[in-house]
Amino acid sequence: MGDIATSQTETKKMGLFPGQGLGLSIVGGRGSPTGDVPIYVKRILPESVLQKDSEIKTGDELVAVNDLIIHNVTKDYATEALTNVQGAVRLLLIQDL
Repeated sequence: MGDIATSQTETKKMGLFPGQGLGLSIVGGRGSPTGDVPIYVKRILPESVLQKDSEIKTGDELVAVNDLIIHNVTKDYATEALTNVQGAVRLLLIQDL
């Protein structure tokens, strides 16, 4: 990610219905094939909750899901955190400006 002058931290809030997912895939994490890197949004699925929020983009760094910090964790851990969310969801992201 960029330095402080070219990045900003954003908190996005959204609601999920039972059985509804956020609609994203992620890449990175501790122990990834490219080394220990942050968790990034790899893809946003069409017609998903996140696709409807045009402010969230591929390449955004995910820092937290609700109150769970997912910085410096494995991709599997971050995937589980994202999969288990229900109801009101808060995502803390770092975005390039």
